[in-house]
Amino acid sequence: MGAKPSRIVQRTRIHPLSHSSEVPLCVALSTIDSTVVRFSPTWGVWYFDAPLPLTTPSPLAPHLLQHSLAQVLAYYPQWAGRLTISKPPSITSADPSHTQTYTQRHGHCHLTFHNSAHHDPGVEFIIAESDVRLESFAPSLAQRISRETPFTGTDNNDQSGVAGVWNATEMPSDASVAPDSEIALQNSLDNGHSHTLPSMVVQVTTFACGGVAIAVKLPHPLADAHTLVRFMKDWSAIHTASLTDAVTPLADPPLFDPSLLDQRAAKSDNVPEGERREEGSEGPVVDQVMVARARALPLHRYDWWASSPGCPSYLTHATAIPDPIIKATPPIEWQPDTPMIWQDWDMLADVDHYLIHYSATDLTHLYNEAVSTLPTTATDHTTPIRISKLDALLAHVWRLILRARHLWPGDKESGAEDTSGPAYLDMSTSLRQRVAPELPSSYIGSPIIISHVSKQSIPSTSTTVPLTLGAIALAIRTTLLQFNGDAVSALLYEARHEVCPQRLWQAFCGRRHTLVTSWLRLGIYDDVSFGTGVAPRFVDAVMPAIDGIMQVMESGPKNMRTSCLATATSTTTTTATTREREEDLGVMVALHLESEAMERLLKDPLLRSNGLRSS
Repeated sequence: MGAKPSRIVQRTRIHPLSHSSEVPLCVALSTIDSTVVRFSPTWGVWYFDAPLPLTTPSPLAPHLLQHSLAQVLAYYPQWAGRLTISKPPSITSADPSHTQTYTQRHGHCHLTFHNSAHHDPGVEFIIAESDVRLESFAPSLAQRISRETPFTGTDNNDQSGVAGVWNATEMPSDASVAPDSEIALQNSLDNGHSHTLPSMVVQVTTFACGGVAIAVKLPHPLADAHTLVRFMKDWSAIHTASLTDAVTPLADPPLFDPSLLDQRAAKSDNVPEGERREEGSEGPVVDQVMVARARALPLHRYDWWASSPGCPSYLTHATAIPDPIIKATPPIEWQPDTPMIWQDWDMLADVDHYLIHYSATDLTHLYNEAVSTLPTTATDHTTPIRISKLDALLAHVWRLILRARHLWPGDKESGAEDTSGPAYLDMSTSLRQRVAPELPSSYIGSPIIISHVSKQSIPSTSTTVPLTLGAIALAIRTTLLQFNGDAVSALLYEARHEVCPQRLWQAFCGRRHTLVTSWLRLGIYDDVSFGTGVAPRFVDAVMPAIDGIMQVMESGPKNMRTSCLATATSTTTTTATTREREEDLGVMVALHLESEAMERLLKDPLLRSNGLRSS
């Protein structure tokens, strides 16, 4: 990190402004929530320029934000509670009725909260100060989308020299929360002192220029990007009202009911509900037809418990089969799955972090190229498959990454590398609108899975152009279309019967994997002014500095952009095109990539070819 570390001024624990209860409320998270325990925290930073006109106190004064945080937590009281994982000391079938449900199995997450400072850990609230200025590392909106001159911050001069590309490697967002602030389940699955660790950390940092950063960090089982951004909007609304001593209840309060997702799991037509396995094995009968339906979906099944050989020493604890599983009587049955290929992931490699801006015009060029190179299979359906501009953008960036990693089919410069070998685009996929019935937009939690596209599964259209942009975009769209209501209900059924939610990982890292997550259509710049009347200068989604991590997000506030990533819904594109006004801000792609591969990507002529803007 290039910037000087901030100084911690104050640390305290915040509790909801609501009535406490001596009776704790214990809520089991959904099975899907429990599968993402090992994911990096959900973490965002909202950077604000100094509010104008200058007032005392500033609307972003830490003590005012602290007060409104306690107010908004009344709508999110569970986040002030204790996040733990079920770890029964032993597992037996002594109870013939099997009243111990799937939520009580080893590895299932639970939240316990009283709404009381006497019982709950609360939310850690940190006030900090920094001697640096925001403009030294965070480009303004105009600088980020500039078509003229690359941004060069005073503390960050190692730039790519390409307009619309910003080197964010030294961006201090990873220090936006004090490094000694632990959150529950952050470092391991061991409950240990999880009863005292907070489930949420908020840090407010004031910079030398008067600007302010608001950072929020949560364990992934509690919040995906959708939930985090919703919380920020709710907090901003309550904070803005509190500046005038107004009391404005949230019109659409958050819905915390993890059971709603589990209820979407399929009911077996082949196995009566509650029927048990035959004597001598543990647990209920599992409908193998339903399991087969779930396993037909494009999902990796990397098995931690089968991945001990070659595993780095600091991860071996994750490959150990828990004692209660090993010692269960009668024994618990499970089949080992795909071992992780550790040699494909160089964890010591230097990784660079760049932001690449794509304007509405860029996206239109990519979309037109993808449409013009679609395989004929796209129209061989009663209803032709329609790709979106996001499909085209992801296809374009993944193509660049494959070329930079020397994994592109037919690459003559790759030396001994196996260009015909496997490569995957792993896509974080929300289930909110994929279950039947859909979950309401107010639903909070982490209802996500990771689907994937395999390079080998994409048909080649010719020997001269092994993979077209259209073929890759179509593979992305057809992959996502497989996750309909019936398929997801089978997936939820299988997950519900998994021996431990954390055993399988639906992704991997390293040179053969690219993991993408989208923060689009969340309005990360909208309705989060916190009483200043202006949008944040910059919003950063903090991702781990791991080779192959990609994230897509909006470039700026809604009043300066229009929709530019819609899926075509008719045989023409005129409707989508007319929405793309000149002031559309486009999108930002944040990419972490091994340094040498990143250098090749930034020099790739395809980065700004086919009509894309260049410096």
